[in-house]
Amino acid sequence: MNWKGQALEPIDAGFSKFLLTEKAVNAGIDQFDRVTDSEILANAVKKGLIGEQRIDASVRRILEQQFALGLFEQPYTDVAQADRVVGSQEAQQEANQAQRD
Repeated sequence: MNWKGQALEPIDAGFSKFLLTEKAVNAGIDQFDRVTDSEILANAVKKGLIGEQRIDASVRRILEQQFALGLFEQPYTDVAQADRVVGSQEAQQEANQAQRD
């Protein structure tokens, strides 16, 4: 998670990555930032701690957003347009509103 460009690190309260992953997914998180080890999630599914239906729901939501954005029809970024949009006041206002909704 980022706040004004500053990465926020999770608080280490002595919980294992396995337990944190299980709790986060079952609480409704769809996607993790900067996570490269999918074994934790795969093992939680294999052990029945996270249902396959829960994973399917996350994948569905993520793909629906990607399709709505046209990422499959136009997968390449217009760099000039990205420079105008990313970090703009309008984009920040939309992001803030999305967090409130």
